[in-house]
This record gives sequence, structure tokens and C-alpha cells, in this order.
Amino acid sequence: MQAFRRSAAQTARAVSRQQTKRYAHHEAPAAGSIKYPEEEKLGKGFFMTISLIPIGYLMYQFTGPGNYEHKYFTRVINSYDHYRKDAAHINALHTDALEQAAADRNLFANTQRTQNVQLKFPEILNTGAPHNVPAGHYADMSQVIAKYEKESYEANAKKLQQIKDNAVPSEHPFKGNLPTGVQTVLM
Repeated sequence: MQAFRRSAAQTARAVSRQQTKRYAHHEAPAAGSIKYPEEEKLGKGFFMTISLIPIGYLMYQFTGPGNYEHKYFTRVINSYDHYRKDAAHINALHTDALEQAAADRNLFANTQRTQNVQLKFPEILNTGAPHNVPAGHYADMSQVIAKYEKESYEANAKKLQQIKDNAVPSEHPFKGNLPTGVQTVLM
């Protein structure tokens, strides 16, 4: 590392000792002095820009209301006003459709559903061969069906009341006595 520093320092000193060659000098150019025009006139762009002021004023006066209620440019802009009105009408229809869809969804979500008792094996209520059955030999099943529908309705009403009271047992922590080793694992 020391040798590298020494060689870098020697190279830097050698470079700084050399004088760079300069090509610049203070003499006049070889072709003689360049003569510039003594007076520079204003160009066409300047006069065109200045002429815009009276032209703009005259156009403003020309496009005045005249016999009309509004000025010319206002009438041109208002000719495109029907697009804004059409867009507002379409937006109003879209908003009405969305509100109706939300109301329908709310209506369907909150309607009382038919109380069908789902049985794993519905034929259990009516076992036996359905062929060659004399009239009056089987019990009337409507009382049995009414009994199970009533039990199902009461169970669903109890569940709904638990949900309203926020007392669903599966959503609350367990408050029973656990074996001694289990409490440390759960916590």
C-alpha cells in the first residue's frame, strides 16, 4: 500500500510540473475585424405581436351581443351544452338503477324464508311400502310435520335472539375448568 501511495504522489508531481500548451492569444483575428450593422431594426414578429392588440379589441367589439342575448363565443360554447345535459341524465338513470338494486338486495336479504325442516333421511317419517295401502291404514303425517316445523321454528328463533343479544356460545371464550396442563398451552 505504501508503494502505491508513493508512486501515485510521484505521478501527480510529474504532471503538475508540466506546463500545458495554450493556443489562445490576444491578437486580432487573421481575417480582420468583423463589422456589425450599426442599427438593428425591429423585425416583423414585433409588429405582428403589437398588431394583435387592436385586432383583438376589434374582434371583441365585432363578436358583441348585437341582437342576441349573449356574445358570439358564449353562443358557440353553449352549442355544446346538450352533451352535459345528456351526461347528467345518464348519470341520474344510473344512480336510480343502483339505488333500486340496493333496495332490492336489502328486501331479499331481510325477507322471512320458508321454514323447511331439512332431514337427513325424510323417508323415516313414512316407512313402509307405498304399494297396496288400504285407505286409512297410515297415520296422518301433517301433525308430525307441523310438530317438527314448530320445533325448528323455535330453535331458529332462539338462535336469532342469541345473535341479537350477542350471546352466541361459540363466539365467547370458554369459561369452564380446564385440566392443569391445557391452560398454559392456550395462553
